[in-house]
Amino acid sequence: MKETENKNDEITVEDFLRKYSKNYSWLYDHYDAHPDRRKALEAFDEYVNTESGLNFIRKVSRARGDGFCSDRECAAFMLTVWGTEMPVCPVIG
Repeated sequence: MKETENKNDEITVEDFLRKYSKNYSWLYDHYDAHPDRRKALEAFDEYVNTESGLNFIRKVSRARGDGFCSDRECAAFMLTVWGTEMPVCPVIG
């Protein structure tokens, strides 16, 4: 499977957006410090240039009422496409 392929072919847009939101929040809270962030950005550029990728991006963009513009948004999108589970950081206190 290519890195730009969607591993979530059967996922609903609503479920995708829930997972995307968690991934975006994780990147925000951790100052984009995910080890695959750069790879995800490069893959987003490739993904958007495929017909199926562009169609999926459009579908998700319509559902959320906004496109994917920032590096963080694009990285979170691809991490979600890949089905990435964000690491859990224990709360110290």
